[in-house]
Amino acid sequence: MHLDDADLAARDALSLDLVDWLAQWRAMGGRDHFLVSGRGTWAFLRRPNAGGWGNALMTYPAVRNATPREDGYTCKSTFDAILADCIPVFFHPVSAYLQYTWHLPRYYRSYSVFIPADDLSRNTSIEEVLLNIPSEKVAQMREQVIRLIPAVMYRHQTAMGVTFKDAVDVALERVIHRVAKRRRAADEGREHVDGVDEGDSWKYDLLEDGEEKIGPHEFDQYLYMHVTKDLLA
Repeated sequence: MHLDDADLAARDALSLDLVDWLAQWRAMGGRDHFLVSGRGTWAFLRRPNAGGWGNALMTYPAVRNATPREDGYTCKSTFDAILADCIPVFFHPVSAYLQYTWHLPRYYRSYSVFIPADDLSRNTSIEEVLLNIPSEKVAQMREQVIRLIPAVMYRHQTAMGVTFKDAVDVALERVIHRVAKRRRAADEGREHVDGVDEGDSWKYDLLEDGEEKIGPHEFDQYLYMHVTKDLLA
């Protein structure tokens, strides 16, 4: 992928080829297909003709809506922990809460512990926070983690007699549902607007049942302070 090639033209060559290819898919503005990447978003957000890490794939208009949002805040151990029936501890909301809204519950306190990274710089003890969680609450959280396991694992394609939906099933189901909403809106002569169209996209997927409008959120202070700083670095 040439993410660190000193020659920017060589680094962006594959991205431009992909953009040219995607430009041929004009149905619904490209919103009825998706692209899976093997790296976090930051590897594809370098501004054209600018230095720094990565290529400029996601800065080209033809591609932005075609790529599901992901992020570099998450590591493999997050899912290893869930698969091992361990309660994950997060230090930034982007690590899971804002990325995996299709696979994880909106109410993050039901299955995980959130300790803001800034609290650690003020001498907050991780061990003390965890020890202060009542044993009954820990038991409930572990039960919730167990229920999450199917949605964050990949079922082997040859597995027989397995009926649960794995991570791929969940993702495809939600993509199909989103495309269906757009098609219904188009048939009615209107434009459907959802989370992928705006800067506050993550807030749409965190709306409670019955809510339609987004507003201030408890994660605003972490997201805009840290993510904006990372993008400008």
